[in-house]
Amino acid sequence: MAQIEKLPDDLFQTTDALPPTVRAVADHYTNAIEQDEVNGYRLCAAFLKEMEALFYTFDYGLDGVPFDLRQANPSNTPEQTVDLELDEESTPGPQ
Repeated sequence: MAQIEKLPDDLFQTTDALPPTVRAVADHYTNAIEQDEVNGYRLCAAFLKEMEALFYTFDYGLDGVPFDLRQANPSNTPEQTVDLELDEESTPGPQ
């Protein structure tokens, strides 16, 4: 029986195994974060948004260091979430 190779839990450890598009985004942002320590937190927010669009996610702290890159659960991706807020026109109120 063939063995299935298990990827590490944190895909930041093996970016070479990522699809080319995902790797390009990861390389771009990790280089930017390494060069700009002041805005790391803001860079992580933009980085996460782009990665979520590619169905990947990660965590980061106030220090602006991303960690625990992993594939996102497709049922929790931003494109599939439902906005339950009602706008003012459709909100029922007193007549």
